[in-house]
Formats: sequence, structure tokens, C-alpha cells
Amino acid sequence: MSFLNQQFNFVSELSKLPEPAQKAVANIDVVSEIYDIGRQFDLLISETGYLFEEAGKAITGKTKPEDFISSIRAVLGDENKPKATDVAMAINSKILIPIRDDFKKISMGIPAKTFGESLSVPA
Repeated sequence: MSFLNQQFNFVSELSKLPEPAQKAVANIDVVSEIYDIGRQFDLLISETGYLFEEAGKAITGKTKPEDFISSIRAVLGDENKPKATDVAMAINSKILIPIRDDFKKISMGIPAKTFGESLSVPA
């Protein structure tokens, strides 16, 4: 897989999503989370880049949820296949689920936490 042949542009695909979805994605520091996951699983920088691309495809709907783990397995290569499920689960719990939850809140008119900000619960 070569970055020179990449057809996926995360920013372009993200701009095609409805505004509530864009806001939900903006609430998560996707790049930092992917970087941390890459470090957690001792992945190479190139592998971490591939993870970002695959997570971006999942976020924008280009990868079906049922295909996500196999996509991660494909980009990590044979030597990392045993880690692929754990990596996919980490991406799901740290990125995809928080985006989905924020999207639900934003769509219902409930203020979602903004990146770098914590919400206080009224007494």
C-alpha cells in the first residue's frame, strides 16, 4: 500500500457529511487518539498512518462496520494480524463510539463536550 496511490481524502469526505456528524467528529482529537493507539501497540509510523486512513473510512461511512476489523488486519500485515482485533477495538472505544455518542447528543439538541473542554453537570 502506498500513500502515493491513496484515493481517500478524510477532510474531503468529512465535508460531505451532515453538519451534526461533522461537529461530532470535531469533538474528538482523532489524530492524537490514533497516534496513541499506534504507540500502545508498538506500530510503525506507516502502520499508524494506515490506521488513520482506515478509521477515517469508518468515520465517513466508506468502510462498513462489519468490514472494519478485516480492513485493519489487511493494513497491518501478517506480522501484526494477532493485534488487529485489539487495535480495532481500541479505535472503536476511543474514537468511533465517542463520535457516535456525540452525534446522537448533537442531533437531539443536547450539548456535547467540545474537544479540550469538560462539561459541568448542573447541581
